[in-house]
Amino acid sequence: WATISDAMSRYDEQTVADWKEDLANLLVFTGLFSGIVTGFTIESYAWLQQQSDPDVSVQVQLLAQISAQLASFSVSSGFVNSTTQPVPLITVSSSSGPTTTQIRINILWFLSLGIGLIASLLAIMVQSWLKEFRLPGHLATRERIMLRQYRYQGLLDWGVPQIVSILPVLVQVALVLFLAGLCYLLFSLNTAVAKAFIAFVGVALSAYFAFTVLPILSRRCPYKNP
Repeated sequence: WATISDAMSRYDEQTVADWKEDLANLLVFTGLFSGIVTGFTIESYAWLQQQSDPDVSVQVQLLAQISAQLASFSVSSGFVNSTTQPVPLITVSSSSGPTTTQIRINILWFLSLGIGLIASLLAIMVQSWLKEFRLPGHLATRERIMLRQYRYQGLLDWGVPQIVSILPVLVQVALVLFLAGLCYLLFSLNTAVAKAFIAFVGVALSAYFAFTVLPILSRRCPYKNP
């Protein structure tokens, strides 16, 4: 029983240590990534509030009407100030909403931010679950083995390894959404810059796809991704 207990302990310690290292790296990345996305969303969410103040709109309309009336005065022979055909009143739109591109950018960036934050929350929760997996030291060897198997089977039944594996995928989805929103933004500003950025992102994503597929094609390939 002691040999079995030692083997299980070494396996569990290595597995939990690997999971904790992956989760710690993920939390560091998501923290930096969420900070970057937040900086962009602080600027972009204001686009959704692009509506004129009604009081300001009324003032603009009054000034436009006064300007039109002043423009209708002219000097002609026999008259000092004679009013000609009135100039049509200039109408000013009372509101202007965000464009379709701005709405799409906000959708992509806020989804990216939300997914990144959810991934961070799940990572913290998994870390707390792993703490509960540790066994107390006062138990006898046989009791430790039975309790370990009971808890380990619980981890498998409730899909904890799958949750740990899917967290990096969530972060990658958030990154792709952010890059897509950035492409929309660059296209609305400058097409040449947008094309250059899309080409760079395309090469980077193609390389990532290759790094993901190559381990499947060759077992000797050291590129391991979730």
